Amino acid sequence: MEGFQIGKGGILARMYDKGREIKEKSKKYWMFGVWKIDQVPEGRKVIRIEFQLRREVIKSLGLYVVQDLFAYAPRVWAYCTQDWLKFQDRPGLHHTQRTTLPWWEVVQKGFLGVQDAEPLVREKACAGEIEQLRDQTYGSLTSYVAAKLEAWPSWGEKPLTFTDAVNMLALDLAAAGKDEDDLNGKIAFKRAMYNRAKEPK
Repeated sequence: MEGFQIGKGGILARMYDKGREIKEKSKKYWMFGVWKIDQVPEGRKVIRIEFQLRREVIKSLGLYVVQDLFAYAPRVWAYCTQDWLKFQDRPGLHHTQRTTLPWWEVVQKGFLGVQDAEPLVREKACAGEIEQLRDQTYGSLTSYVAAKLEAWPSWGEKPLTFTDAVNMLALDLAAAGKDEDDLNGKIAFKRAMYNRAKEPK
């Protein structure tokens, strides 16, 4: 089981295997550095717990502008983990006779936990994205060169350098009407997008 969801409509909680999600979907391996581990230990899981609150619930908690959320976020977490959802033992007894399970107490107290306080998280995220883009680019480049050599066998079978492969692509891009102005314009645009993404929300 990857995870499960509790609730619907105005408020819901999701719990899922974050280590598995990283490996199979998001590839955010830099999170292991945030957790100060190289990998999830054998027989263990890292479970992500998140809450989704829609407008009517947010307003009922007295939050009307985004500044309210920043000011009272710990109280919202307390509402979600102490009032709306709890994991307790002895379900057949009155709620005053139940005890909150120790692992859920960690969740209740964990809002100000390590992840957001960890320094340089953005830098780690950026480094992880660079690695992922590098590997994707390398895979695309080798596929492109292999297809090109098959289409033009007269190019021969001599071993290629990285410069040969990049030059082959550059010539094709030029033939397709892409020039250095276009290249630098796209780079400038994407740098601006990255800078906006890094601005504090």
